[in-house]
Amino acid sequence: MGMRRWTILAWTAFALGMIALPAASAAQEPFNPPTKAAHNSTPQHLALIREGIAFHNKGDFDAALVRYYSVLNEDPDDLLAMYESALALTGKKDYAKALEFAVRGAEYKSDRIGEFYTAIGNVYVLLKQPEVAIKAFQYGLELAPADALLHYNLSVSYAEQKRFPEALKSVKTAAVLRPDHPGSHQNLAVLFAQQGYPVPALFAAARVLTLDQQTQRSQIALAVLNSILRERPAQAGSAGAVPIPSTKKDEGDFAAQESLIAAGRPRRSLEEAQAKPEIRLLAEQMSGLFAATADQMKSAPPSSFTYQYYAPYFVEMKQRDLVEPFVYYIFQRTGMPGVAEWLKDNGERVKAFQAWSTQFQWAKQVDGVEVGARK
Repeated sequence: MGMRRWTILAWTAFALGMIALPAASAAQEPFNPPTKAAHNSTPQHLALIREGIAFHNKGDFDAALVRYYSVLNEDPDDLLAMYESALALTGKKDYAKALEFAVRGAEYKSDRIGEFYTAIGNVYVLLKQPEVAIKAFQYGLELAPADALLHYNLSVSYAEQKRFPEALKSVKTAAVLRPDHPGSHQNLAVLFAQQGYPVPALFAAARVLTLDQQTQRSQIALAVLNSILRERPAQAGSAGAVPIPSTKKDEGDFAAQESLIAAGRPRRSLEEAQAKPEIRLLAEQMSGLFAATADQMKSAPPSSFTYQYYAPYFVEMKQRDLVEPFVYYIFQRTGMPGVAEWLKDNGERVKAFQAWSTQFQWAKQVDGVEVGARK
Protein backbone atom coordinates (compact mmCIF):
# COMPACT_ATOMS: atom_id res chain seq x y z
CA MET A 1 0.00 0.00 0.00
CA GLY A 2 1.21 3.49 -0.73
CA MET A 3 4.14 2.46 -2.91
CA ARG A 4 2.16 3.18 -6.05
CA ARG A 5 2.09 6.86 -5.07
CA TRP A 6 5.84 7.17 -4.64
CA THR A 7 7.44 7.27 -8.03
CA ILE A 8 8.90 10.25 -9.84
CA LEU A 9 7.09 10.92 -13.11
CA ALA A 10 10.03 11.36 -15.44
CA TRP A 11 10.11 14.24 -17.87
CA THR A 12 7.21 15.95 -16.07
CA ALA A 13 7.99 19.20 -14.29
CA PHE A 14 7.45 19.27 -10.54
CA ALA A 15 5.20 22.03 -9.27
CA LEU A 16 7.82 23.51 -6.96
CA GLY A 17 8.04 26.89 -5.36
CA MET A 18 11.10 28.27 -3.61
CA ILE A 19 11.83 25.78 -0.83
CA ALA A 20 14.00 26.63 2.15
CA LEU A 21 16.07 23.67 3.32
CA PRO A 22 14.89 22.58 6.77
CA ALA A 23 17.68 22.28 9.28
CA ALA A 24 16.58 18.76 10.18
CA SER A 25 17.15 17.45 6.66
CA ALA A 26 20.84 18.31 6.59
CA ALA A 27 21.44 15.93 9.49
CA GLN A 28 20.29 12.82 7.66
CA GLU A 29 23.65 12.04 6.08
CA PRO A 30 25.37 9.65 6.29
CA PHE A 31 22.71 6.98 5.94
CA ASN A 32 22.98 4.10 8.37
CA PRO A 33 22.15 0.39 8.18
CA PRO A 34 18.93 -0.74 9.88
CA THR A 35 19.27 -2.19 13.37
CA LYS A 36 15.74 -2.43 14.83
CA ALA A 37 13.34 -5.35 14.57
CA ALA A 38 10.09 -4.68 12.74
CA HIS A 39 6.63 -6.15 13.11
CA ASN A 40 3.39 -6.05 11.20
CA SER A 41 0.34 -3.87 11.81
CA THR A 42 -2.50 -5.34 13.84
CA PRO A 43 -5.81 -5.81 12.01
CA GLN A 44 -7.26 -2.81 13.86
CA HIS A 45 -4.31 -0.60 12.98
CA LEU A 46 -4.34 -1.81 9.39
CA ALA A 47 -7.97 -0.76 9.09
CA LEU A 48 -7.11 2.74 10.34
CA ILE A 49 -4.17 3.01 7.95
CA ARG A 50 -6.39 2.00 5.05
CA GLU A 51 -8.79 4.77 6.00
CA GLY A 52 -5.86 7.16 6.02
CA ILE A 53 -4.75 6.05 2.56
CA ALA A 54 -8.26 6.67 1.24
CA PHE A 55 -8.12 10.24 2.61
CA HIS A 56 -4.61 10.67 1.18
CA ASN A 57 -5.82 9.66 -2.26
CA LYS A 58 -8.49 12.36 -2.02
CA GLY A 59 -5.86 14.96 -1.11
CA ASP A 60 -6.95 15.26 2.53
CA PHE A 61 -3.52 14.77 4.09
CA ASP A 62 -4.53 16.05 7.54
CA ALA A 63 -7.33 13.49 7.88
CA ALA A 64 -4.89 10.79 6.78
CA LEU A 65 -2.30 11.88 9.33
CA VAL A 66 -4.85 11.83 12.17
CA ARG A 67 -5.29 8.11 11.53
CA TYR A 68 -1.58 7.36 11.09
CA TYR A 69 -0.69 9.25 14.28
CA SER A 70 -3.43 7.40 16.16
CA VAL A 71 -1.77 4.12 15.19
CA LEU A 72 1.72 5.37 16.09
CA ASN A 73 0.55 6.61 19.48
CA GLU A 74 -0.46 3.04 20.32
CA ASP A 75 2.40 1.35 18.47
CA PRO A 76 5.44 3.57 17.75
CA ASP A 77 7.02 0.71 15.76
CA ASP A 78 4.26 0.36 13.16
CA LEU A 79 6.25 0.63 9.93
CA LEU A 80 3.33 1.05 7.58
CA ALA A 81 1.99 3.98 9.60
CA MET A 82 5.47 5.56 9.52
CA TYR A 83 5.74 5.13 5.77
CA GLU A 84 2.30 6.51 5.04
CA SER A 85 2.98 9.42 7.39
CA ALA A 86 6.09 10.26 5.36
CA LEU A 87 4.02 10.26 2.17
CA ALA A 88 1.24 12.40 3.62
CA LEU A 89 3.70 14.91 5.07
CA THR A 90 5.41 15.12 1.71
CA GLY A 91 2.01 15.83 0.17
CA LYS A 92 1.62 18.68 2.68
CA LYS A 93 5.10 19.89 1.71
CA ASP A 94 6.27 19.45 5.28
CA TYR A 95 9.55 18.03 4.10
CA ALA A 96 11.42 18.15 7.42
CA LYS A 97 8.83 15.98 9.18
CA ALA A 98 8.52 13.72 6.14
CA LEU A 99 12.24 13.04 6.35
CA GLU A 100 12.01 12.37 10.07
CA PHE A 101 9.41 9.65 9.51
CA ALA A 102 11.17 8.16 6.47
CA VAL A 103 14.56 8.05 8.19
CA ARG A 104 12.97 6.63 11.32
CA GLY A 105 11.37 3.87 9.26
CA ALA A 106 14.70 3.12 7.57
CA GLU A 107 16.14 2.19 10.96
CA TYR A 108 14.11 -1.05 10.94
CA LYS A 109 15.06 -4.32 9.29
CA SER A 110 12.17 -5.06 6.97
CA ASP A 111 11.18 -5.72 3.39
CA ARG A 112 9.98 -2.10 3.24
CA ILE A 113 13.51 -0.69 3.48
CA GLY A 114 13.59 0.14 -0.23
CA GLU A 115 10.32 2.05 0.03
CA PHE A 116 11.68 4.18 2.88
CA TYR A 117 14.80 5.06 0.90
CA THR A 118 12.61 5.85 -2.10
CA ALA A 119 10.69 8.23 0.15
CA ILE A 120 13.90 9.77 1.50
CA GLY A 121 15.38 10.25 -1.97
CA ASN A 122 12.23 11.76 -3.39
CA VAL A 123 12.00 14.30 -0.58
CA TYR A 124 15.52 15.41 -1.43
CA VAL A 125 14.46 15.68 -5.07
CA LEU A 126 11.68 18.03 -3.98
CA LEU A 127 14.21 19.95 -1.87
CA LYS A 128 16.26 20.43 -5.03
CA GLN A 129 19.19 18.45 -3.66
CA PRO A 130 19.71 15.91 -6.46
CA GLU A 131 23.10 14.71 -5.30
CA VAL A 132 21.75 13.82 -1.86
CA ALA A 133 18.75 12.15 -3.51
CA ILE A 134 21.10 10.04 -5.62
CA LYS A 135 23.04 9.02 -2.52
CA ALA A 136 19.80 8.01 -0.80
CA PHE A 137 18.70 5.88 -3.74
CA GLN A 138 22.15 4.32 -4.01
CA TYR A 139 22.32 3.50 -0.31
CA GLY A 140 18.84 2.05 -0.44
CA LEU A 141 19.96 -0.23 -3.25
CA GLU A 142 22.84 -1.51 -1.12
CA LEU A 143 20.18 -2.73 1.29
CA ALA A 144 17.52 -3.70 -1.27
CA PRO A 145 19.26 -4.38 -4.61
CA ALA A 146 16.11 -5.86 -6.17
CA ASP A 147 13.87 -2.87 -5.46
CA ALA A 148 12.77 -1.81 -8.94
CA LEU A 149 11.43 1.59 -7.89
CA LEU A 150 14.74 2.56 -6.31
CA HIS A 151 16.47 1.78 -9.62
CA TYR A 152 13.76 3.69 -11.47
CA ASN A 153 13.97 6.80 -9.30
CA LEU A 154 17.75 6.70 -9.38
CA SER A 155 17.55 6.67 -13.17
CA VAL A 156 15.29 9.73 -13.18
CA SER A 157 17.71 11.61 -10.93
CA TYR A 158 20.66 10.63 -13.12
CA ALA A 159 18.81 11.82 -16.22
CA GLU A 160 17.98 15.14 -14.63
CA GLN A 161 21.71 15.54 -13.97
CA LYS A 162 22.39 14.60 -17.62
CA ARG A 163 24.22 11.46 -16.52
CA PHE A 164 22.62 9.51 -19.35
CA PRO A 165 24.70 6.31 -19.42
CA GLU A 166 24.05 5.81 -15.71
CA ALA A 167 20.37 6.67 -16.18
CA LEU A 168 20.01 4.06 -18.91
CA LYS A 169 21.74 1.36 -16.87
CA SER A 170 19.53 2.01 -13.83
CA VAL A 171 16.24 2.07 -15.71
CA LYS A 172 17.14 -1.07 -17.65
CA THR A 173 17.56 -2.82 -14.31
CA ALA A 174 14.20 -1.47 -13.16
CA ALA A 175 12.53 -2.82 -16.30
CA VAL A 176 14.06 -6.28 -15.83
CA LEU A 177 12.91 -6.37 -12.22
CA ARG A 178 9.42 -5.00 -12.94
CA PRO A 179 8.35 -5.66 -16.55
CA ASP A 180 4.86 -4.41 -15.72
CA HIS A 181 6.00 -0.96 -14.53
CA PRO A 182 5.06 1.48 -17.32
CA GLY A 183 7.19 4.30 -15.91
CA SER A 184 10.40 2.37 -16.49
CA HIS A 185 9.49 1.68 -20.12
CA GLN A 186 8.52 5.32 -20.59
CA ASN A 187 11.87 6.50 -19.28
CA LEU A 188 13.66 4.02 -21.52
CA ALA A 189 11.67 5.27 -24.52
CA VAL A 190 12.56 8.90 -23.83
CA LEU A 191 16.22 8.18 -23.04
CA PHE A 192 16.65 5.97 -26.09
CA ALA A 193 15.00 8.59 -28.32
CA GLN A 194 17.06 11.44 -26.89
CA GLN A 195 20.29 9.48 -27.20
CA GLY A 196 19.68 8.44 -30.82
CA TYR A 197 18.38 4.86 -30.58
CA PRO A 198 15.16 4.91 -32.67
CA VAL A 199 14.25 1.21 -32.70
CA PRO A 200 14.92 0.61 -28.99
CA ALA A 201 12.89 3.77 -28.29
CA LEU A 202 10.05 2.45 -30.44
CA PHE A 203 10.04 -0.90 -28.62
CA ALA A 204 10.00 0.77 -25.20
CA ALA A 205 7.27 3.25 -26.15
CA ALA A 206 5.10 0.49 -27.61
CA ARG A 207 5.48 -1.50 -24.39
CA VAL A 208 4.27 1.51 -22.37
CA LEU A 209 1.07 1.58 -24.39
CA THR A 210 0.33 -2.08 -23.71
CA LEU A 211 0.35 -1.22 -19.99
CA ASP A 212 -1.05 2.31 -19.77
CA GLN A 213 -3.75 4.00 -21.82
CA GLN A 214 -4.91 6.52 -19.21
CA THR A 215 -2.09 8.72 -17.91
CA GLN A 216 0.37 11.25 -19.26
CA ARG A 217 2.80 8.37 -19.78
CA SER A 218 0.69 7.15 -22.69
CA GLN A 219 0.80 10.60 -24.30
CA ILE A 220 4.58 10.71 -23.97
CA ALA A 221 4.87 7.21 -25.43
CA LEU A 222 2.65 8.15 -28.38
CA ALA A 223 4.77 11.24 -28.98
CA VAL A 224 7.89 9.07 -29.10
CA LEU A 225 6.25 6.63 -31.51
CA ASN A 226 5.08 9.42 -33.80
CA SER A 227 8.49 11.08 -33.77
CA ILE A 228 10.02 7.83 -35.02
CA LEU A 229 7.37 6.47 -37.37
CA ARG A 230 5.60 9.45 -38.87
CA GLU A 231 8.07 12.34 -39.23
CA ARG A 232 9.11 13.47 -42.70
CA PRO A 233 12.78 12.88 -43.52
CA ALA A 234 13.19 16.64 -43.97
CA GLN A 235 12.29 17.04 -40.32
CA ALA A 236 14.93 14.68 -39.07
CA GLY A 237 16.93 17.55 -37.62
CA SER A 238 13.99 18.96 -35.71
CA ALA A 239 13.65 18.66 -31.96
CA GLY A 240 10.74 16.24 -32.24
CA ALA A 241 12.23 13.73 -34.65
CA VAL A 242 14.59 10.84 -33.95
CA PRO A 243 17.39 10.73 -36.55
CA ILE A 244 17.49 7.72 -38.88
CA PRO A 245 19.76 5.99 -39.61
CA SER A 246 21.35 5.81 -36.20
CA THR A 247 25.11 5.69 -35.90
CA LYS A 248 24.96 3.93 -32.53
CA LYS A 249 25.28 0.15 -32.48
CA ASP A 250 25.81 -0.71 -28.81
CA GLU A 251 22.11 -1.67 -28.53
CA GLY A 252 22.44 -3.81 -31.64
CA ASP A 253 22.30 -3.43 -35.41
CA PHE A 254 18.86 -2.20 -36.48
CA ALA A 255 19.70 -1.21 -40.04
CA ALA A 256 16.93 -3.38 -41.55
CA GLN A 257 14.31 -2.01 -39.17
CA GLU A 258 15.47 1.57 -39.70
CA SER A 259 15.15 1.15 -43.47
CA LEU A 260 11.51 0.11 -43.01
CA ILE A 261 10.87 3.08 -40.74
CA ALA A 262 12.50 5.52 -43.15
CA ALA A 263 10.46 4.15 -46.05
CA GLY A 264 7.23 4.71 -44.15
CA ARG A 265 8.02 8.14 -42.78
CA PRO A 266 6.99 10.49 -45.64
CA ARG A 267 3.43 11.68 -45.34
CA ARG A 268 1.20 10.48 -48.11
CA SER A 269 -1.09 12.14 -50.58
CA LEU A 270 -4.85 12.25 -50.01
CA GLU A 271 -5.35 9.54 -52.63
CA GLU A 272 -2.84 7.26 -50.94
CA ALA A 273 -4.43 7.87 -47.54
CA GLN A 274 -7.85 6.99 -48.87
CA ALA A 275 -6.52 3.82 -50.51
CA LYS A 276 -4.95 2.57 -47.25
CA PRO A 277 -5.91 4.09 -43.89
CA GLU A 278 -3.10 5.25 -41.62
CA ILE A 279 -3.76 2.60 -39.00
CA ARG A 280 -3.45 -0.19 -41.56
CA LEU A 281 -0.17 1.27 -42.77
CA LEU A 282 1.08 1.34 -39.18
CA ALA A 283 0.05 -2.28 -38.65
CA GLU A 284 1.93 -3.36 -41.77
CA GLN A 285 4.94 -1.29 -40.79
CA MET A 286 5.06 -2.78 -37.28
CA SER A 287 4.65 -6.28 -38.68
CA GLY A 288 7.60 -5.70 -40.99
CA LEU A 289 9.72 -4.32 -38.15
CA PHE A 290 9.06 -7.35 -35.98
CA ALA A 291 9.73 -9.75 -38.86
CA ALA A 292 13.07 -8.01 -39.53
CA THR A 293 13.88 -8.31 -35.83
CA ALA A 294 13.13 -12.03 -35.93
CA ASP A 295 15.44 -12.46 -38.93
CA GLN A 296 18.22 -10.60 -37.16
CA MET A 297 17.91 -12.81 -34.10
CA LYS A 298 18.05 -15.98 -36.24
CA SER A 299 21.18 -15.00 -38.15
CA ALA A 300 23.28 -13.60 -35.32
CA PRO A 301 21.51 -13.21 -31.98
CA PRO A 302 22.86 -9.94 -30.52
CA SER A 303 23.70 -9.71 -26.84
CA SER A 304 22.39 -6.18 -26.32
CA PHE A 305 19.70 -5.25 -23.82
CA THR A 306 17.18 -4.39 -26.53
CA TYR A 307 17.61 -7.68 -28.37
CA GLN A 308 17.62 -9.78 -25.22
CA TYR A 309 14.83 -7.98 -23.39
CA TYR A 310 12.40 -6.29 -25.80
CA ALA A 311 12.91 -8.19 -29.05
CA PRO A 312 11.59 -11.61 -27.85
CA TYR A 313 8.27 -9.99 -26.90
CA PHE A 314 7.68 -8.46 -30.32
CA VAL A 315 9.03 -11.47 -32.22
CA GLU A 316 6.67 -13.83 -30.40
CA MET A 317 3.83 -11.37 -30.99
CA LYS A 318 4.52 -11.62 -34.71
CA GLN A 319 4.72 -15.40 -34.58
CA ARG A 320 1.36 -15.60 -32.84
CA ASP A 321 -0.31 -13.29 -35.36
CA LEU A 322 -1.09 -10.68 -32.70
CA VAL A 323 0.50 -7.62 -34.30
CA GLU A 324 -2.76 -6.27 -35.74
CA PRO A 325 -4.72 -6.26 -32.45
CA PHE A 326 -1.63 -4.88 -30.70
CA VAL A 327 -1.40 -1.93 -33.10
CA TYR A 328 -5.08 -1.09 -32.94
CA TYR A 329 -4.98 -1.41 -29.15
CA ILE A 330 -2.02 0.93 -28.59
CA PHE A 331 -3.44 3.58 -30.94
CA GLN A 332 -6.97 3.42 -29.54
CA ARG A 333 -6.92 6.91 -27.98
CA THR A 334 -5.51 8.78 -30.95
CA GLY A 335 -8.83 9.35 -32.72
CA MET A 336 -7.32 7.78 -35.83
CA PRO A 337 -10.05 6.84 -38.35
CA GLY A 338 -11.11 3.21 -38.27
CA VAL A 339 -9.53 2.31 -34.93
CA ALA A 340 -12.61 2.44 -32.71
CA GLU A 341 -14.68 0.50 -35.24
CA TRP A 342 -12.05 -2.22 -35.62
CA LEU A 343 -11.70 -2.61 -31.84
CA LYS A 344 -15.47 -2.92 -31.47
CA ASP A 345 -15.65 -5.60 -34.15
CA ASN A 346 -12.59 -7.54 -32.97
CA GLY A 347 -12.98 -7.74 -29.20
CA GLU A 348 -11.94 -11.38 -29.01
CA ARG A 349 -8.70 -10.75 -30.89
CA VAL A 350 -7.88 -7.89 -28.53
CA LYS A 351 -8.59 -10.09 -25.52
CA ALA A 352 -6.31 -12.78 -26.96
CA PHE A 353 -3.53 -10.21 -27.34
CA GLN A 354 -4.00 -8.92 -23.79
CA ALA A 355 -4.04 -12.43 -22.33
CA TRP A 356 -0.83 -13.36 -24.14
CA SER A 357 0.87 -10.07 -23.22
CA THR A 358 0.00 -10.45 -19.54
CA GLN A 359 1.41 -13.98 -19.42
CA PHE A 360 4.54 -13.33 -21.47
CA GLN A 361 7.71 -14.39 -19.66
CA TRP A 362 10.20 -11.53 -19.70
CA ALA A 363 13.92 -12.15 -19.36
CA LYS A 364 14.94 -12.28 -15.70
CA GLN A 365 18.61 -11.72 -16.46
CA VAL A 366 20.05 -9.64 -19.29
CA ASP A 367 23.72 -9.23 -20.21
CA GLY A 368 25.06 -5.95 -18.95
CA VAL A 369 22.28 -5.52 -16.41
CA GLU A 370 23.02 -6.69 -12.90
CA VAL A 371 19.99 -7.45 -10.78
CA GLY A 372 19.24 -9.27 -7.59
CA ALA A 373 16.41 -11.72 -7.04
CA ARG A 374 12.96 -10.33 -7.67
CA LYS A 375 10.94 -9.36 -4.61
